[in-house]
Amino acid sequence: MNPSMSSFFFFLSLICFLTLLPCPIISARPASTLAAASPVDLLTKACSLAPNKDLCQQTINSAKDKPKKDLNDLAFIAFEAASIASTSNAEFVSQKLEDIEESEEPDDVVVTQSFQDCQEQYQGMNDEVDDAVSALATRRRDDDGKIETWLKDSIVAVETCQKSATGKGQKTDELTGMNQKLLELLNNAMAVFQVLKQN
Repeated sequence: MNPSMSSFFFFLSLICFLTLLPCPIISARPASTLAAASPVDLLTKACSLAPNKDLCQQTINSAKDKPKKDLNDLAFIAFEAASIASTSNAEFVSQKLEDIEESEEPDDVVVTQSFQDCQEQYQGMNDEVDDAVSALATRRRDDDGKIETWLKDSIVAVETCQKSATGKGQKTDELTGMNQKLLELLNNAMAVFQVLKQN
């Protein structure tokens, strides 16, 4: 065969072969779309707006048996932690009032009033926190406004209790510490929810 003809058929075969290959520039996708965010990245993102980032991450990490595949899962853990703390605080306040009633010591009117004020606040807010948890579990976009309102109202309720209990002596010191922890959990839950809304 003529050498020039051989070269022609070689290059023709090469061109046909190359045209069958996908172009890497066209088919390549950004790395971010090829794999889901790592658990660490997801946690960092969820807690990025939290006032207490360390507590936010500890709260979520401590929920070993809970799914953590997306931001909604992490928000649910944050909400549930706040709900558990709220219930615990309400039970503590109720028990303290029972102890005061059963005590033979003279009533400290100021301390008693503080616990009564807090009991009133917790009675309403527990339902709101539970409502927020339930709404998040079956979340639709039009639920977001209600969830925010419930969380904000809960924060105000705890702050009101905190003002009533602060500066009343050792008998309310434990409660003020519990209130502070709950406020941090609620504010963190609100922050994680804001991140969820943005994504």
